[in-house]
Order: sequence, then structure tokens, then C-alpha cells
Amino acid sequence: MNTQRIPAQLKEISNLLRGVTYKKQDSTDQPEKGYVPILRATNINQHLDFDNLVYVPEKAVSKIQYLKQGDIVIAASSGSRAVVGKTAQLHHEWKGSFGAFCYAIRPLAEHTDPKYIGFFLQTGEYRNRVSELAAGVNINNLKRQHLEEMEIPLFPLPEQHRIVEAIENYFSRLDKAVEALERVKANLKRYRASVLKSAVEGQLVPTEAELAKAEGRDYEPASVLLERILKERRKKWEEAGGRGKYKAPAAPDTDGLPELPEGWCWATVEQLIVFGPQNGVYVPKSKYGQGIPILRIDDYQNDWSRPSVELQKINIDENEASKYGLEIGDLVVNRVNSPSHLGKSVVIKGRNLPSVFESNMMRLTLSNTVSPEYVQAYLTSLDGKARLVENAKWAVNQASINQKDVGDTPIPLPPLTEQDRIVSETERLLSVNDDVDLAIETNLQRTTRLRQAILKWAFEGKLADQDPNDEPASELLERIRQEREGMKPGKKTGKRGRKG
Repeated sequence: MNTQRIPAQLKEISNLLRGVTYKKQDSTDQPEKGYVPILRATNINQHLDFDNLVYVPEKAVSKIQYLKQGDIVIAASSGSRAVVGKTAQLHHEWKGSFGAFCYAIRPLAEHTDPKYIGFFLQTGEYRNRVSELAAGVNINNLKRQHLEEMEIPLFPLPEQHRIVEAIENYFSRLDKAVEALERVKANLKRYRASVLKSAVEGQLVPTEAELAKAEGRDYEPASVLLERILKERRKKWEEAGGRGKYKAPAAPDTDGLPELPEGWCWATVEQLIVFGPQNGVYVPKSKYGQGIPILRIDDYQNDWSRPSVELQKINIDENEASKYGLEIGDLVVNRVNSPSHLGKSVVIKGRNLPSVFESNMMRLTLSNTVSPEYVQAYLTSLDGKARLVENAKWAVNQASINQKDVGDTPIPLPPLTEQDRIVSETERLLSVNDDVDLAIETNLQRTTRLRQAILKWAFEGKLADQDPNDEPASELLERIRQEREGMKPGKKTGKRGRKG
């Protein structure tokens, strides 16, 4: 018997269900008696996410719209084209439904393996078809017809079961590999935090006090260094033609701050800078396109930044370009962002220039007797980040810090030569850490590609054995069509009796 696969439309081997329509004022984000949980496009990820559900009155949900085990939920409409077409399958009993911007595919379980169809809707082939459909006029919308007429390779039912079993076996191994890689990645994150903690607590390299004692020499403690920095700060103010009475930056309140190693002292960010904090330039979108490069909050992380040649460009006058132009050694701090990214910082290197910086960040120009890399390392550490954002102002999904918040942040200051040793050793250790992290990320991407390769082989008939005793796919599809034809309303079944 020929068990070769044949194409079948989704409407032939499944039923397509529309989502629940409801008024926003009738819904709630908390479970209540007499209300039904509803899945939306945001709940469709690699698996169905049952957090952040919306609940609607039972009367809004018809009996057929309650999801069954094996149903596949599809995001049919979204503000993001990348979301449209995303699918996830319900693998357990759950009393709930789905919203109007989604569809649900209910496979004909007596003729198809629901997981088989679910796996096909994860393939690159399916995603490519969705992308083609989404490239039309309605770029963020999948029509019912799009899904109903989408073709899927149909194998004999026993072979579908074997394909599903093979995919699950391979995916199970991949999942274990991914779990192991993610564990290592989490350990690397903890290691990074541990290195930074040791660095800014004087435990990563021998302190200058320890070395001086062992070598029988004197050294300049941080308290003396701070006095020199403050004198330099006042001198800069005077040279710039400062008016009125000079206001010296206040020393930090050390109550509650931990004891520092010998030779260290507490200072504030404001005491260590000769210029700033300064907020960046605001430029409307209409001025983007040509001109000078601008560093934005998406162009850097704590340990990475985009080079100037890859930055967006803006059209501003020479005065603004001079006022907001970054220089080597400047420390840029994110002042407005999501809570997890608030306060991220970067030290400006030659590769970042020329560029200006946007209004969502602020610039600090440190004394030339302070290592900007050391200050950045402290602000990146868990303790430093906590103190930097301690007085942040919170809004919906966003937080902000102001110039005073940054200027008042306490910094544990080591002697200058010790700062340099700390930075050197920190960079060495984190460089090794980053190399391992990059290797892990590369392998995680490989598992994603391998997952797609497994699905491709599966639906090409190369993953599971074929059995000549199986009912051919062509006969299976014909039987499905006949049965569905017989189920149409008004269609008479059975034999007609003879007259008279």
C-alpha cells in the first residue's frame, strides 16, 4: 500500500472556532464566581501561559467555545506582526476559553493525532506561510479563510502517532540539554554578581594598605585622594567663571553603610565628578535620519555598547552637538526605563564617538583621578544598583531617577592604584565569563535550529518508519470528507426506500 503523505486543508481535518467577544467593562482581571478565564494573544508563547488572564461572564461564552484538551490556540490579530500566527496547544483539561483576536483549531481526534497538527503549526514552513499572508493589506491580521485553506501534509493515522512519538523523544532530549545550558547561564549570572561584589568590597585583589605594609612603604589612602578630588572640583568651578558662593558637595551619610577595608572611604557620586549629572538632548522623531550619531538607551548594556557607526543619526545645531557631545571616559547612566534596566550604565570609549546622548539618560564626567570603570562596576553591582535606584519614582511599567538621586549615591572609594588593579582583575574574570556565556548562547540558538530541523524531517516523512499495512493517507482523507459531507445540515443519510 502507498502511505505517501498527501496535502489536506486544515478545514478538512479540524474545526476552526472563533473567539469570545465581550465588552471591556464587563471583564475583570480577577477570578470571580460566574466568570470564565479567557486566553489572549499575550498568553500564547512556546506554551500556553495561564498568568494574566481576563475573566468574562459565563453568558458571553458559548458551549463550543470552551477549550478542550488538544485544541490549538492561534493569535489571529495583534499590534505586532511577529505575534500574528503564534500557536500553542492545550495539553490538559482546563475550563476556559479564548478571546476574539484568537482562533482555536479543534482537530478531528478520531482521524488525526491532535499533537501532530500542533507540531506542524510550530514549523518554519507554517511560519513562512503566515508571514506571506501577513505581508498583505491587513499586515497584522489572519483571516479565517487563511487558516481554513492552509494545507498540512497528512500521513496515515498510525504514522501520525509514530511521528508524534519520535518528535517528543527528540524534543525531550533537547529540553534536557536546554535546561542544563540555562542552569549554567544562571550560574554565570551569579558568578558575575559575585565578582562585582568582591571587587567593590576590597576582596578581589590585595588592598593597597596590605601591599604597602608587606613592602614597607607608604601609600595615599582614599581619604587623601578625595581631598584632592574636591580641590580639583572647586578649581574647575572657578576656572569656569563660577558665580556666587561655591557650594561644596555634601559628604555621604554613613549610618547603615558597611565598614570598608583599610585605606578606603565613602564618597558620593557628586563628590567624584567635575561635571554633571547632565540630562541628554531631547529630539523629536522628525529630526532623526541624518546628522550626528545619538546614543540611546537601547544602544548599550552594562557590559556592551553599540559603536558610533551603527547608531541612529539626528539633525541638531552645532551648539547642541557641542553641549551634549560625549567624550572618552564619560559615564552614562540610564535615568528612565523599566525597573530591571533603570540605572544601567556604560563608560564611553573611542568606538562610541562621535555621538551625543538622548534625554532618557544622564552623563557624568568624573575627576581624572577616579577610574570611571571602577565607578561603573560599583553602580552595576547588586549593592550599588540598589543604592542608585533607592529613591526611584515609579509609574506604570516604568521608573525614573533624577540628578539628585545619582549625585547622592554613596560610593566605596579605594586608593587610585587599587582602583586600577580592581578594574583590571574584574575585566579579566568577566571576560572569561562572557566567553562562556557567548558559547552557551550559541548552543541555545543551535537547539532552536535543531528543533526546527526535527520538525522539518518529521513532516517530510523522514523521522518515523512507514508501514505498508497502514490505511493510505488518501483513503483516510476521502473517508474524512465523506463523513463530514454526511454531517452537513439538511444532508440525508441512509438508503432511500422504494416507492409502492
